[in-house]
Amino acid sequence: MSKYIIPLLCLLVPVINGNEEWHKFNKPVRSVAVIGAGPAGLQAAATLLKHDFDRVRMFERREGPGGVWFYQEDKPIREPYPDLPIEKAAFEPDIQDAGTVKYYEEGDHNLSLDERWREHNRPSPAWNNLHTNTPRQLTGLPDVKWPEDSKWIVSVHDIQRQVRAYASFHGINAADEPWTDNSEQVASYNTRVESLTKHGEGWKLQLRKLEKVADSKRLKASWWSEEFDAVVVASGGFDAPHVPSIKGLKEWSKVQDEEGHHPVWHAQAYRRPDLVKDKTVLLVGASVSAMGISNDIGPHVAKLFVSVRPGNRTALFKRRSYDRIYPGAEHVGDIAEFQLFELNGSIREGNIALTNGTILSGIDEVILATGYRHANSYLGLLVNGTILGNEDPEVDVKPVITEGKMSQFRNVDWRGFYIDDPTLAFTTVRPWTVGQYQALAFAKVWEGTARLPAIEQQWKEYPGHGKSFFSRSFGGVQAEAAFRKYITWLNNESLVHGGRLVDYYPEEWREEFVYYASSAVGYWEAGIFSKQNFTDADQTPENEWQSDPPSEIFWSKFIDNEEDY
Repeated sequence: MSKYIIPLLCLLVPVINGNEEWHKFNKPVRSVAVIGAGPAGLQAAATLLKHDFDRVRMFERREGPGGVWFYQEDKPIREPYPDLPIEKAAFEPDIQDAGTVKYYEEGDHNLSLDERWREHNRPSPAWNNLHTNTPRQLTGLPDVKWPEDSKWIVSVHDIQRQVRAYASFHGINAADEPWTDNSEQVASYNTRVESLTKHGEGWKLQLRKLEKVADSKRLKASWWSEEFDAVVVASGGFDAPHVPSIKGLKEWSKVQDEEGHHPVWHAQAYRRPDLVKDKTVLLVGASVSAMGISNDIGPHVAKLFVSVRPGNRTALFKRRSYDRIYPGAEHVGDIAEFQLFELNGSIREGNIALTNGTILSGIDEVILATGYRHANSYLGLLVNGTILGNEDPEVDVKPVITEGKMSQFRNVDWRGFYIDDPTLAFTTVRPWTVGQYQALAFAKVWEGTARLPAIEQQWKEYPGHGKSFFSRSFGGVQAEAAFRKYITWLNNESLVHGGRLVDYYPEEWREEFVYYASSAVGYWEAGIFSKQNFTDADQTPENEWQSDPPSEIFWSKFIDNEEDY
């Protein structure tokens, strides 16, 4: 075992007075559903299949595995202007009686077959030239190694192939047959979860599958339901594009040319620079997608403006994206208003007023790189748009998603379990690095080889809404503490109840990451990362493994609390 683990094995063995120190499930967990086949969902399903469960099923609305990394030339259905309530932001659930089958033809209910297909499977927001912003060693799934001569930074297409290989290795790819003649197929693709509700001691999923009918210009929709003892929610947070509330934007969004193209659109629909070639473009936002898209379109457009909200960008991640905006772009201020004008199929005659008094005109395209909202509309009462930000009113069902720019799930413990009912779990960690540990945690807790503290104790450990122990990057005190905390807990439980012991990632990853982050390859900043960072993390005592690191720990250089688009 690693030298980093052995000294920690005694730290987290709980000693709690009384007989109720551990959570007790009302009945054994024998069946588990996984919602989503991205990197996190695939690892959850693959790990559960290795453990002693009677039934494991995985549901994915797209045609294949990959989640946000499942690249498609198809574009998502156009975003609403303004944002819809969070309960309906991802999609409006279509719930029918189990056994219902419908066939759709072109134009039914004023929808083309293409629109109906894209509404169901929602193509991911990945673009053709998207590349990772972390090295390949930290951006891959276990069991499928990158070739030794792979580039440091890999493309969305490389990731997609690696994810498909992992899915095939574990028998959960789109074309894989059931494991035995007497078992059902684990993976159900083209299948959208319409609702997830508590049903007795377990959970009921209402499901809808959409298929293209062979040799026919029709689509077939089928509805059914399945019940499970436990559920893993792994459907990610890129399911609802965010449209900022700016005066006049709704009116501008209605402009449409003769070919049906809207010159105001969200970055979720960006694929290639061809659409904006030789045009004057206003890109709104300065975060990761804005950085990537600006560099992709910059060499091809006539002029690129980037609208950036004022704010504190001393933190590394915001500074990193901001500093990597296409160097030929002209930075302009925050937008005050899209001024009204006669709509005639183009926005070139319109004026855009900035908060500093400047007027922009002659813009051909406006791309909103303004981020995404957690929605997961199938979660029902677990999504509550009446609660804003850190508000915490008394409600019958504690929500996991509320309105506001908070990306973390609420009321979920650091392991990923919904505190009030740990038969429901959420993938809350970076899948490439911590995902395999979280997947193992789900399997061990539900099979009975790892324990959860009593619910009262879990609430005591809960850091508060909007705070996440695992929200920091590889190489920082918190990220390393996350590894320690997970691994130590898992190994303690395995020593008591059986099961394999787990180790850290290979130590050479540290050296590789330091080189990557300190070189031009990584586009980070020289001197920010060193092996000393990891040494400092190794020497940080358990009582400093907290959600808000003290200012003297170097990680404070990386974060701030300012809002961005």
